[in-house]
Amino acid sequence: QAATWLGHAAPRPGTRMERSGSWLIVCDLDGTLLLPGRDDGGLGALTEQLQANGCSLVYNTARSLSSVTKLMKTGRLPCPDACACELGTKIVYFPRREWSAAVDDTEWEANLLKAMDASGHPDPTAELAAFAFAEDGCGGGGG
Repeated sequence: QAATWLGHAAPRPGTRMERSGSWLIVCDLDGTLLLPGRDDGGLGALTEQLQANGCSLVYNTARSLSSVTKLMKTGRLPCPDACACELGTKIVYFPRREWSAAVDDTEWEANLLKAMDASGHPDPTAELAAFAFAEDGCGGGGG
């Protein structure tokens, strides 16, 4: 039996997230969802409401993946549908919103590597067409 994720077939490693509804909420962590000295208890209720109303939740953070998953393991941070972390160099999907089921977006990582020079720095001469938006009305090239 194929694994399911939010009522859909789970994405294969290296594939993009299928949104669970008509809204995609992308939110920073530090200074936004996580504030020093604030009780984060309401985050679980917030994410349950988002999911109940067909919203997909994505965290966008400079934090490392291990830092984010540590917050999820301890219960301080609810598990999202996906996380863009490590300064945007890593995208991870969480089927069924379970941190232990994380799936790396290997296509994103491969495209980043193509845009790097031998020293690991961005190569301004690299072909960045791989980062163009899909032609599904989500932006990019005048469509």
